[in-house]
Amino acid sequence: MVGQGGVFTYEPTGEGRLYQRANSNLAFIEVPTDEWQFGRKRQGSIEPTNRFITKQGGFEKGAIYTLVYETKGAPVVGLGMLAIRDATAWFKHEFPWTHGSPRFAIGYGASQTGRFLRHFLYENLNSDENDRQVFDGVLPHIAGGQRGDFNHRFAQPGSMGVPAAGQRFPFSMRETVDQFGESREGLVSQTNKQPKVISTNTSWEYWRGDASLIHVSTNGEEDVTPLPNERIYMFAGTHHINGVLPFTDKFALTGEALPYHLNTISYTPLLRAILASLLDWIRDGIEPPTSQYPK
Repeated sequence: MVGQGGVFTYEPTGEGRLYQRANSNLAFIEVPTDEWQFGRKRQGSIEPTNRFITKQGGFEKGAIYTLVYETKGAPVVGLGMLAIRDATAWFKHEFPWTHGSPRFAIGYGASQTGRFLRHFLYENLNSDENDRQVFDGVLPHIAGGQRGDFNHRFAQPGSMGVPAAGQRFPFSMRETVDQFGESREGLVSQTNKQPKVISTNTSWEYWRGDASLIHVSTNGEEDVTPLPNERIYMFAGTHHINGVLPFTDKFALTGEALPYHLNTISYTPLLRAILASLLDWIRDGIEPPTSQYPK
């Protein structure tokens, strides 16, 4: 039986270790090296390829397999953050607009791109090389308390694995203490280039477990008060992928049948209203409603 093939982030050299566990709460157990190999089984023989792995006796249904392998090199990553910073600053200050340059820039991202914005703020990139503010407002949507696998050696920007580099402290905008490492840090630096930030999440990000970390201490014992330039809203009863109509129990992206029908409630009107509120806050100083989230 073969493992799932696909596009890898870093090409394997053919050396590695395979681990197995029944669920993500258990310790890894190494699969003996003589029981698996790189390659694809076809017509009774193994076809050499580093896009697939084969295991004697097949892979156990429902088990989690983790492949740790040697790769051929680590390209430069993280430049996308600088590209976003510099392009935004250029459009604000230097692009030859016909009817005048825009006064403000708002950064919006949903899910992975929302995590990108949180990581962008953490890396203190909201001022350009001329010390000009980049984003006046930032709206990370359905990003929970995560950043991303975006800016370190052997980073995997498309990774959705758990745990991963993007799931590290800090989680809240305000400075807090890491109960494990005892470091003290916040997602935004205390500079005069802080944007207005509105974080929005659905019930799904709370069920996933990390959304609460943007407003709860890491020991889970106290609420973390949002910064004056921050608002946090939870869209109760909604789902990560927004409302789906017509009523279906099929996931459109893959055609996979689901145990239950998908949520039909749309948060689109809420998101549009929050974007308008963020612009009013930036442009006219009209503060949005107070944050609304579970305490």
